Amino acid sequence: MDDPPVVAGYRLAARLGAGGMGRVYLSHTPGGRPVAIKVVRPELADDPDFRRRFGREIQAARRVRGAYTAELIDADADGVPPWLAMLYVPGPWPAAGAGGAVADRGGGGGTARSSASSPVSSASPPQPRAEPHPLRWLDAKHPLSIKHPDAEPKKGEGDVRFRCASPGCELVSDTAAFVQVYGKPGDGTLDTCRLLLRAEKRRRLPLAGAANGTEICMQDSSGDIALFVIGTKSTAVPGIAFLQGDLTVWRAS
Repeated sequence: MDDPPVVAGYRLAARLGAGGMGRVYLSHTPGGRPVAIKVVRPELADDPDFRRRFGREIQAARRVRGAYTAELIDADADGVPPWLAMLYVPGPWPAAGAGGAVADRGGGGGTARSSASSPVSSASPPQPRAEPHPLRWLDAKHPLSIKHPDAEPKKGEGDVRFRCASPGCELVSDTAAFVQVYGKPGDGTLDTCRLLLRAEKRRRLPLAGAANGTEICMQDSSGDIALFVIGTKSTAVPGIAFLQGDLTVWRAS
């Protein structure tokens, strides 16, 4: 997948990152506002079910407004390829530690580091199909289910819950393990998550050090692995705090 110079009339200035669903680029509106352009991978664009889900999420995002939400500027679920443009909110990508260590079990709960040279086994198990779920929303009343991401579990019943009892808020679960990926944008892959989650049992992930673009690996009790990439993190006001991001799930991974 080569980087295109233009998407739907938006001239691309730089690539911001990549993930299971596609790539994200920096561009600008005709008025000069910076926007993040998300371009869907071709193999997903050929999936009618994905296009329908992507279209529903675009409609949901159009209804979200607020001082702490990245505004949806434009989108086309029927485009070739599908894409969306959101107001670009600058923020630092988490940096890899010295030497690019594969894992750091000390310090805060559920953190690890990866790099391009991480020793992921060359004899990786067969790759299950990636199941994308764009623009997932978590707040105090809306948890996330890895098994049924498109459902709306009742408060307290999802695999992953968003809680703001501590500064920066946190993710908690009774059944799922978490680990945050430290490295370059796009380092969060199925193989990386498999490696980092192999011995990870932590059910709590503090989000004080997380930013837009942070990648979080998750695994539920059935063995499903998920990668959540934060698109918008709003925790300045705990009463209305939320996370919005893209979820990719690999079943029985």
